[in-house]
Amino acid sequence: AQRGLAQAYLDVKKLPEARDAAVALITMPLLAPDDAGRAQEQAERRMLQGEAYRRNGQREEALAAYRKLLEVAPDSPLATQALVGIGA
Repeated sequence: AQRGLAQAYLDVKKLPEARDAAVALITMPLLAPDDAGRAQEQAERRMLQGEAYRRNGQREEALAAYRKLLEVAPDSPLATQALVGIGA
């Protein structure tokens, strides 16, 4: 529910609310039953967090979120998007 809320805020350009929801999402327990699923879930959360920070003009925080995505889920399809977000 929290992930959907953060995405909905981004979609309607309520950027501070999107950022806050994405940050809160990071601290919530992962729901996937296996390591691969948890890695992908973390990747999705970090991508959402990075996007929320980026759209709020918080470049350094966005970069940190994208780097964390690459750390926790380097094999995720989102890793390529994270590299673009970093500017690599």
